[in-house]
Amino acid sequence: MVNTHNNLSKQGSIVSNDSNGKAFHYHKDPLYRHLSDNSGAHLGSKIAASVKSVFVNKFKNNLKEGAVYVMSGFNVVPSSSSFRSTRHSYKLNFQYQTRIARADDDGSIHQFGFEFVPAVKIISGELDQNILVDVIGRVFNMSEVHESSSNDPNSMRVTIYIEYSDKTQLAITLWGRYANQIVQYMSKNFESVIVMAFQFCKIKEYNGTRLLSNSMYATRVIINSDIEEIRQFHRGLQLEDLTSPMNRTSHITMTTTTPLEATFSGYPLSSIDELY
Repeated sequence: MVNTHNNLSKQGSIVSNDSNGKAFHYHKDPLYRHLSDNSGAHLGSKIAASVKSVFVNKFKNNLKEGAVYVMSGFNVVPSSSSFRSTRHSYKLNFQYQTRIARADDDGSIHQFGFEFVPAVKIISGELDQNILVDVIGRVFNMSEVHESSSNDPNSMRVTIYIEYSDKTQLAITLWGRYANQIVQYMSKNFESVIVMAFQFCKIKEYNGTRLLSNSMYATRVIINSDIEEIRQFHRGLQLEDLTSPMNRTSHITMTTTTPLEATFSGYPLSSIDELY
């Protein structure tokens, strides 16, 4: 049996809590799915599954995020895409004859299947940058909001700085709808202790420094939600973390950048003479 998550949807998925403690998320028609089962390691084994556009209408109404299914009649092919949501060497391709049936959820398959990695492994460069990673931490800072075009919501970006339980720190740059929803949440809750879990993020390198960025379709962000991983992180916070939750100015500043600045943000630019 497998648990299906449509993380790699056309628009991505983001989960957080609003000021009333309610969870919310958004996604569009799934084309690429992440599956997990109850075998193998602590959180189960995971594999990606894709549905070609010609078969989307056949399956899109029969697969529900977080549900458990029995599946048969799919192809198993090498997983060779540039960015992969799992370390599995193969992925599943749905075919016209693929059959799925809803099964009872006995709780043995983890809802999200997190595999949090230490910041030191990301910063040191020892991880495969083609594999999307999961992290969790307390937000201690937030950059200005940059926007290269007021007419293009995808041009918005903001960098969140999180601190692990071992006090190591990591930067995560969010773009488009991810950035917009984070900014809206932070504007209302910056005085509280904020713990975020990020799933399926890309490892990027700018000016010799490694950080994370949301992927175009896959990333999930969970903010102060009532799940065990975030509850456990809150329980482990030190007193100083509770008294100084954020090192941010009292208001969010919007900075307009040119398309050139936005495209090459973080990249060192060289003249032609410096290429020799």
